Amino acid sequence: MVTFGDRGYQTIEYNMQNDHLFALPALAQVIDPHPLTVTPDTTVMDAIAFMSQARGRSCSLDDAKSTSTLSSSSSGINSYVLVTEAANIKGIFTERDVVRLIAMGVNLANIKVGEVMTQQAITLQYSDAYNAAIPLSLMRQHQIRHLPIVDEQEKLMGIVTHNSLRQALQPANLLKLRLVKEVMLTQVIHAPHTASVLDLAQLMSQHRVSCIVIVEPQAAGDSELLYPKGIVSERDIVQFRALNLDLAHTQALTVMSTPLFTVKPEDSMWAAYQQMQQRYIRRLVVTGDRGELLGIVTQSSFLNAVDPLEVSSVIVTLQQQIAEKRSELGYVNQQLHQQILERQQLEVELQQSNERLKLALEAAQAGSWDWDMVKNETIWTPYHEIIFGYQPGTPKRSYQDWANRVHPEDLLQVQACMQKAIANRQSYICEYRIILPDNQIRWVNARGSFYYNQHGQAIRLVGVVDDITERKLAESALRQAREELEVRVAQRTAELNQEKQAFRALADNAPDIIVRFDSHFRHIYVNRAIEAETGLPAHEFIGKTNEELGMPADQLIVWNATLTQVFTTGQPAEIEFEFPSHNGVKYYQSRCVPEFDQNGTVASVLTITRNITKYKQAELALRQSEAKYRCIVETAIEGVWAVDAEGKTTLVNQQMASMLGYTIEEMQGKSLFEFMDEQGQAIALQYWQRRQPGIRERHDFKFCDRNGCNVWAIVSGTPIFDENGEYIGGLGMITDITERKQAEEKMREQAALIDIATDAIFVTNLHNKILFWSLGSERLYGFTTAEAIEKTAQKLFNDDASQLATAMNTTLEKGCWRGELEQLTKAGTKIIVESRWTLVQEESGQPKSILIVNTDITEKKSLEKQFLRAQRLESLGTLASGIAHDLNNIFTPILAISQLLPLRIQVVDSKTQELVEVLTKSAKRGSDLVKQILMFSRETEGKPICLQIGHLLFEVAKVITQTFPKSIEITTNIPVITLWMVKGYPTQIHQILMNLCVNARDAMPDGGTLDLSAENQFIDEIYTRMDLNAQVGNYVVITISDTGTGIPPELMDRIFDPFFTTKEPGKGTGLGLSTVMSIVKNSGGFVQVFSQESKGTKFKVYLPAIEETRDEQVSAATIPTGNQELVMIVDDEVMVQLATKTSLEQANYRTLIANDGIEAIAIYAQHQQEINVVLIDIMMPSLDGLTAIHTLKQLNPQLKIIVTSGLPTHSRKALAAGAREFLAKPYTAADLLTTLSQLINID
Repeated sequence: MVTFGDRGYQTIEYNMQNDHLFALPALAQVIDPHPLTVTPDTTVMDAIAFMSQARGRSCSLDDAKSTSTLSSSSSGINSYVLVTEAANIKGIFTERDVVRLIAMGVNLANIKVGEVMTQQAITLQYSDAYNAAIPLSLMRQHQIRHLPIVDEQEKLMGIVTHNSLRQALQPANLLKLRLVKEVMLTQVIHAPHTASVLDLAQLMSQHRVSCIVIVEPQAAGDSELLYPKGIVSERDIVQFRALNLDLAHTQALTVMSTPLFTVKPEDSMWAAYQQMQQRYIRRLVVTGDRGELLGIVTQSSFLNAVDPLEVSSVIVTLQQQIAEKRSELGYVNQQLHQQILERQQLEVELQQSNERLKLALEAAQAGSWDWDMVKNETIWTPYHEIIFGYQPGTPKRSYQDWANRVHPEDLLQVQACMQKAIANRQSYICEYRIILPDNQIRWVNARGSFYYNQHGQAIRLVGVVDDITERKLAESALRQAREELEVRVAQRTAELNQEKQAFRALADNAPDIIVRFDSHFRHIYVNRAIEAETGLPAHEFIGKTNEELGMPADQLIVWNATLTQVFTTGQPAEIEFEFPSHNGVKYYQSRCVPEFDQNGTVASVLTITRNITKYKQAELALRQSEAKYRCIVETAIEGVWAVDAEGKTTLVNQQMASMLGYTIEEMQGKSLFEFMDEQGQAIALQYWQRRQPGIRERHDFKFCDRNGCNVWAIVSGTPIFDENGEYIGGLGMITDITERKQAEEKMREQAALIDIATDAIFVTNLHNKILFWSLGSERLYGFTTAEAIEKTAQKLFNDDASQLATAMNTTLEKGCWRGELEQLTKAGTKIIVESRWTLVQEESGQPKSILIVNTDITEKKSLEKQFLRAQRLESLGTLASGIAHDLNNIFTPILAISQLLPLRIQVVDSKTQELVEVLTKSAKRGSDLVKQILMFSRETEGKPICLQIGHLLFEVAKVITQTFPKSIEITTNIPVITLWMVKGYPTQIHQILMNLCVNARDAMPDGGTLDLSAENQFIDEIYTRMDLNAQVGNYVVITISDTGTGIPPELMDRIFDPFFTTKEPGKGTGLGLSTVMSIVKNSGGFVQVFSQESKGTKFKVYLPAIEETRDEQVSAATIPTGNQELVMIVDDEVMVQLATKTSLEQANYRTLIANDGIEAIAIYAQHQQEINVVLIDIMMPSLDGLTAIHTLKQLNPQLKIIVTSGLPTHSRKALAAGAREFLAKPYTAADLLTTLSQLINID
């Protein structure tokens, strides 16, 4: 019974009654005496980095003087650090803690280990009486993987881990008795390869596991199987964190360990153990016959397999079985002969001896052989066969089987070793290489003994062999590291010698004085340059201070203070000092640099001293020269400005500073580019670049003063070069010309005012020759200045000579003239101008020239004519009203008589009846014509009334059928019964219809089709966002279309302008369509026009239906809905997108939005399998609809596309490009949903 209760820990019990059945290692054999330790204030990141380092280095962060290291037999990455203070355990920090913190999203940058460690660490007090079973049971009871071992004073002695237990516990026979399926873990935590490393860390923390298997699911019949593809462990995540990988965005696929090493459930644990040893891995994945994931085997599985508690019960069971078998064997043996019994007894003992030898060899992981050299037959143990790469169990092996595995380069050496052992009658010991079937080279150590016959000939060799590859690799690595270290030490020594020689050569030949002082300010090195400056030999300075060498007291104070400062702060320092000599005072400049030893302490100070006497003298002379130069500059009346090679101000006089509103001090050192705007900087840069080659020039330039105002100046720039011809700056003489520039600018502004005038302004001499020609004149007449100057106005404009003479004489007499002139432009166009002439006189009063201002009044004159024509039409309407009244008086008796004649004359022949019917019909026809004339001439009645548009349409159709040419076919589609009512003036509606019909007639001079139709239509919110003139509600839509010449696109924006017409003079007033637009707008409606040249024109007049009589809005039940089909809406208008998206989603459709053709193609490529229909506009930025349709059709030729456009003329191009349907904008929700439903339901 082992108890831990006296130390505050839990108590465990272990039954040791079966310990005698198998030998367990002592506790000391499973302890790692060199655990990794850190202090509580160590950062987590340092601890992770330390855990990630290869073992074999110093393993302690607790004490800088610690020399604790892991044993040479241990290698790899550590999974823990112990947190200690003065060898006392404060806690433990493991890979699992790292994964837990990463999973929680904790920022590990500045966190201390002491804040996140496991503080209540389970420990075991060391005792010589304990074996490996104690820590194994304790670790299983508390489910831990690290168990610190302490002494009686609670001081850390070492640690027991799964790895150390596994290396110590290797009972091969027990592992051969256990199958993988008996100990494997079947509840494997797994994840897809797309999971991030952070997701994996969270899974590990959640399930408290040390690894995650990366799987790929695949369907297998009705079920789904998981196939392992890789694995990620806690150790991997610790390494990733140490490498500062982005765990949240790193997928498992890129970092998982692969390929996986697997075992089958039926394999023995011994086979699994061997594979883990050979592969240097810590876990194996268990797979089925199809490669599917079944479980996992870890180091814990092996520890469970060799758990002393379980092993004890197995051994007891085996002993019972052996006892039973022995009992049965004894009963049988009693029946045999005593001699046979004795032989069998000897065989049993021999077999038991062989088994014990076999177990001993396997426990030592060694193989044995027995070579009969006479028969050339060998007997190998199974482990010997495994070492040499053979399948265990072959009954006989030959010498050749062994020779085939020996490395060809080592075979002769091994044979020689055997011969030497035979010759000297010694044991056979040899290390050599073997080559396995997979070309893997391994090292083995063979040891054996020869047996000889009576003639002294070797007849048998019996020995053992074990695999020493790891040892050889370690020795090779150590040897290589030692050789590399020796080479690097030699190289570094040579480099230091070279550096020392180079420094000595450089210092001895340097012109400056180089001195090295120690901490007592003694000279420990001086170069030869000091001899030329002082006249003393260099060796007299060595070992002496400046004071001992007789340095003056004032200089000594400065030197000692400077050296003290450098030794104290470790920072360089500079001093200047003067020293008296027989040739006068000399000036020196010294730089003192610290030199550090390996501990970072300033060991010496190196000083470099330069004689600067010449520079000081030159500086004094320069100051005197500058004083003279500045006196000259300051008295100059112009600005003087000097800059260096970088453009920074080095000199500026008071005149220049005052010119820009600054002081001299404010401008000093500033770049000249700071005193100009961006445009000026670009120009100045060009001038600056021309200065550098030595170009001198004079130019006007604009500066900016302190307040941001422009200062114009004449700049005379001169480059400055040094004695070597190098450019060192420039000098400028600046003259202020701001007032002159302002005057010029004012003149240009006045000229610009003339040029922007819409009137033609020009000047002629007294002989009518043009002297000045403005831009307004160019715009009006088309002649350029070059074409107009020196030309006479009469020749240029084709003016009436007599009228020009009158204007000239009146101007000379009265000083001005005003009148209208008919002139020709350069293009030959006749224009009418209102001309105003003004006489310009000299100061003496003599006539000098004539200023002429002409205003184009051609359009004004045309409007006056059209207005007069409209007045005439109005008078004609009044006249028509009177004539109609008289005609009604005439038709009244005719109709009455034609209706009375059949009553008065009862018996007439058929011919007479036909004549009476013709008379009656003609009278009615004339009466109807009179009604139309009255309706046309009637002015607006008092109040609007409720109207049935259908009746008016029939009346207009009747009139135009009778009056329009027979080559024009009149068709109608007027559902009078179902049409909604509108409110308006009948005369105005009649005028709308007649104006549109007359225009249609004029557009078909060679005949065609004129169609009149009407329909009810509900305008929804989508429609109103496409046409700003529309409002939500019910409308009656009148459509008048023709097959005439059509309207050119460039004229579409002007057709509703008053007095605009394309008809010949006298055939149109230009008021027809403007009247239509005015009446429709006053009625609360709007007009749409669709036209295509050579195809025809369609006018659609929308009149609002009145509230009292209109039908209910279209029922939602009659509008077809979708079935969650996906529609991609492609339109650059946000309002159209929103309205269409809302309508479709309310109708049970799903939507995607694209702003242009490029985005539509990208979205479709991503959702190609989901999108059912594409609704796309034609006119869009970046990539138009037609190009996008072509591209989409290439991606999917069967794609269903609906094209929308505000221009109906686009329908033909859209359908040709591959669209299935076309919707003209604006469209209603009902139109959209109906078209969409029909298209989707097409097979």
